Amino acid sequence: MWFRTYVDAHYRELVQVSYDLSGHPLSHDIVQKSQGFVDAKHVAERLRKNVELSAYILSRKTVPYYFMLQPTLSVSKKPLSAREDKILSRSKAQSLDIAKYFNNCYGLIRETLPRVSVDNLHFLDLSEVFDKYGEDDEIFLDSYHFGDRGNEIIARVIFDTIKIPVMNIQKSMTAASNNTSHRDTR
Repeated sequence: MWFRTYVDAHYRELVQVSYDLSGHPLSHDIVQKSQGFVDAKHVAERLRKNVELSAYILSRKTVPYYFMLQPTLSVSKKPLSAREDKILSRSKAQSLDIAKYFNNCYGLIRETLPRVSVDNLHFLDLSEVFDKYGEDDEIFLDSYHFGDRGNEIIARVIFDTIKIPVMNIQKSMTAASNNTSHRDTR
């Protein structure tokens, strides 16, 4: 859709090796590529399905699932530094309106994910986490990645979000372990 994941790349590599060993060339890419942008509704729906499936699988073992929508340069309302602005301007120069597309996708994702009804799912929208910073704050390395400062800001928000739930899980696991080890075996 937006990119080829490590799993996609690994799968393609396995298929390539299979074809090589059979003496047949792999004549086409096994992952279909589309020209232009994938429809934003399709992106949001596919993400909803993937999140719902992941949350369900984790719920079978009572594991909480925290899904976080990451900030991107295109969606951020942070006043951009000259360098960050130059990165965003490059996509516009290539006649790709990345900002409009990502804002549309993120808007639909924000509408769709809160409606997923799996008890262990916790949706955290981090896309605006940098909005309070100024143009003097260099955060984005490129359109999707952050430097140390951006990673620290995100890590702090994630830590603050999951700290208490994780401590509660740890306490309940310790209590359950103590209950099992102190049973009377007479």
